[in-house]
Amino acid sequence: MELNRQLAKAADRIILEIAQAQKEQYALYDGSAWVHLYNSGDETQDAPRHGSVCTVYMRIYNLNGQLLEDSEGTYTVGKYELPTCIEQNIRELHPGARVRMYAPWYTAFGAQGTAHVPPYENVMIDLELR
Repeated sequence: MELNRQLAKAADRIILEIAQAQKEQYALYDGSAWVHLYNSGDETQDAPRHGSVCTVYMRIYNLNGQLLEDSEGTYTVGKYELPTCIEQNIRELHPGARVRMYAPWYTAFGAQGTAHVPPYENVMIDLELR
């Protein structure tokens, strides 16, 4: 447990430094990721709410810029079918929104990782809500 706390603190420092070094403005959203909004989407349509189904296109990179995953899928908000960093922020987006986020491993894919993302991997995610 203590090791994970130390790894999380180190990840937070790394992600903060990267977000601050970017040309674009990034903001810390819900303590889960540093986010830059490229396009706010169609604000005449509602943002996803708990239980709504939405289509998400995402490209996931490691912090060296290597593409780890390129996928599109349909997800139910509130079922945590997406990483926490996305799940917590998606409710602020409207269809058509495009964001880039830098997320520490513990709000992204965790200590287990996925088939494409290694465990404890800090990531950059380009996301579009469709």
